[in-house]
Amino acid sequence: MVTLPNWLEPSQLIDTYLRCLPDAARSLKHNQQVDIFAGATECSGYLRLVKRIPIVKGDRFIIRQPSPSITIGGGVVVDPLPRRRHRRFRSELIERLVILANGTPEELILDKLDKSSPMQIRELAKQHSLSEHDFVQALKTLIQNETVFFIPKTPPQPSPSKEREQKKPPLAPPLLGDGKMWGVKSKTVIASKVGWQNISERLRGILLSYHKTNPLRVGMPHGELKSRLKLEMGLLNKVVHQVKEEGILETIEKLICLKGYKPQLTSSQQNTINALLQQFVQHPFTTPSTKECLNLLNNNEDLFNTVFETKTLIRATPDVLFLTSTFHEFADWLEKFITENGSITVAQVRDVFQTSRKYALALLEYADNQGITRRMGDERVLR
Repeated sequence: MVTLPNWLEPSQLIDTYLRCLPDAARSLKHNQQVDIFAGATECSGYLRLVKRIPIVKGDRFIIRQPSPSITIGGGVVVDPLPRRRHRRFRSELIERLVILANGTPEELILDKLDKSSPMQIRELAKQHSLSEHDFVQALKTLIQNETVFFIPKTPPQPSPSKEREQKKPPLAPPLLGDGKMWGVKSKTVIASKVGWQNISERLRGILLSYHKTNPLRVGMPHGELKSRLKLEMGLLNKVVHQVKEEGILETIEKLICLKGYKPQLTSSQQNTINALLQQFVQHPFTTPSTKECLNLLNNNEDLFNTVFETKTLIRATPDVLFLTSTFHEFADWLEKFITENGSITVAQVRDVFQTSRKYALALLEYADNQGITRRMGDERVLR
């Protein structure tokens, strides 16, 4: 068979409307072996295909028993790529198949988006046998009546100082008159209202389950959510951004959690953390090492991770830790000192804060990494 590139995907599983001949010698039985004829293709099967064949929605076929070769019935392909076998006798399934068999282009596109939102337009186009003109016109209609909407691209992360000034992006980018936003090769991501509600509820359920299972963690790692939702990273970023805009979740660096969620500590765990933090308050510039912190937390690494995920502590170097508030106070002092004196050295920080070179150097290196200062020889100046 000759076809355009990427237009036709061979299928081994198809949904059909099948009609048996009233005078057929035998009635059909579950998993009965038959021969299937569609176009110029002949394939054996057991009311399921034993190999992939080129077939599209609307193709007609007949089935025959293998030996002796007797025609049993025939029908028309309703969905050439259903992706999975169905459970029998489900009313919602029958209703969906009726829509597929008799629906308009708009109904066919909407049915796919209800099941698989969000998805790129070009991927949606591959899963339909509609002509390019019919597909574009149907999608344009759905977008214009707001049954289908765009998922906006994830914007660059703003700096903290500009975050409050950033305006929320619109739910959908403006429609372009030439139709480029919805062309069959477009990478633009879209969703239907029903499909978006499904993915939103699924994401909420995954996070809720994660919080119950991991009460000490601030949120789920981005990569784990990607695996659970089975979305490629670019698509996941758009989904997370949009759900965040809707006030359902929030992100903390590379962690994702439900809006307003806080780690659930027992009173004993909270007291253990408080005892650790008291050491940092009493000795803000000669703080406990990583090993000493773990000893104070009874070697509970989950508790140790919690103080970093909640941004209570920062890790200036692998073994030098500070209270976040301590570093912020130091950063304010550092900017003022350099503004007045032009530069600063490790020795000056050591002397002013009565600490050792190890801690003074860690503070300045962390300031470099945060974009506050930069090194020039043995001195630091403001960026």
